[in-house]
Amino acid sequence: MGSQGNKYERIAEQKKLRRAWRLRRFTFFFSLLFRISSILVIILVILLHRMFIGPSPTISRMLTMTLTETSALKFVPHLFMSEDTVNRIIDSSRLIEPEEKTDTSLIQIVKYNPSDNKSPEEASAEQSIPEPIKIETVIGATYKGYMMIVSDPSRVFLGVTNEYFNGGGKRIDDLAAKYDAVGGINASGFKDENGMGNGGSPIGMVISEGKLLRSTSSHTIAAFDENHILHVGKFTKEDVEKLGLRDGAGWGPALVVNGEPAETPVNTTGLNPRTAIGQRADGAVLMLVIDGRHPNSMGATYSDLIEVMVRYGAVNACNMDGGTSSTLLYEGERLSHTTTLNSCRSIPTAFLIRREATNSEP
Repeated sequence: MGSQGNKYERIAEQKKLRRAWRLRRFTFFFSLLFRISSILVIILVILLHRMFIGPSPTISRMLTMTLTETSALKFVPHLFMSEDTVNRIIDSSRLIEPEEKTDTSLIQIVKYNPSDNKSPEEASAEQSIPEPIKIETVIGATYKGYMMIVSDPSRVFLGVTNEYFNGGGKRIDDLAAKYDAVGGINASGFKDENGMGNGGSPIGMVISEGKLLRSTSSHTIAAFDENHILHVGKFTKEDVEKLGLRDGAGWGPALVVNGEPAETPVNTTGLNPRTAIGQRADGAVLMLVIDGRHPNSMGATYSDLIEVMVRYGAVNACNMDGGTSSTLLYEGERLSHTTTLNSCRSIPTAFLIRREATNSEP
């Protein structure tokens, strides 16, 4: 009986030793992980301090603007610089938007209606019929993105989650499915404290299919009128009725108005994902989305957006909501990507493309 008892005691002692060994190994692993994490955090803080306070004002401004344009990380510059310094950088980086109203005479919408008795080849040769929807890749020093060109502006409208915005937003995939749209881009900004917004409450004016759903005029608006001409600027509730605006969303800043680019500041804006909408002189709609926040595309500045829009012939163009909201959708596929592992945020509104043109004449 004694030997049997000793056996059980030895087994119990071995189990106790194994538990102690596992505990020591577990403690050592997490202690090592904590030390490595602490070192990395210290290195990151030193690097950020060097970038914010260091000898290069350009790097400091770029990093400040990049972070303050986000919802979740806008507090970071304030950890290294005073409130006055951060505000001074932001103020010196604002675009100076053109103040004149849209001159609709600069847009002459081209209608491509070949005669039924002509072959497609003859009609194309005679009228140089463009592709209904064309998507091109755009590449810059710090960004990669996509330009979607819609030749018929009557196909572009503003889709919304619902007319009352009394719930959360929808992903652009779901908005497109709701309206059976070919594709589109995100539009309005929305309330997004600390990056935790649900995309349900748009900021600025909202007009969808002839209905004024939000009437605030605190932001610049990009809106199509009943003749399918894109207006860019600050408009009141009375302007909506007077100009016959049918579909539009507020955000900004205005990038191009009546062929004149916004005046870019000496101090640049940050590098971030971007979305913009514009219109050429022939009426074609330009939908631009820039990828950002990943290694092969850090993002674009407002100056980059202006350069691309002017290069593509925009007479009028406006910046829309950016960051992780920036999305271009075509035939169910999201072509743009951010750091959110190929997911996209819920949004309140989107500029969408009908599958077929409307019957209204410009």
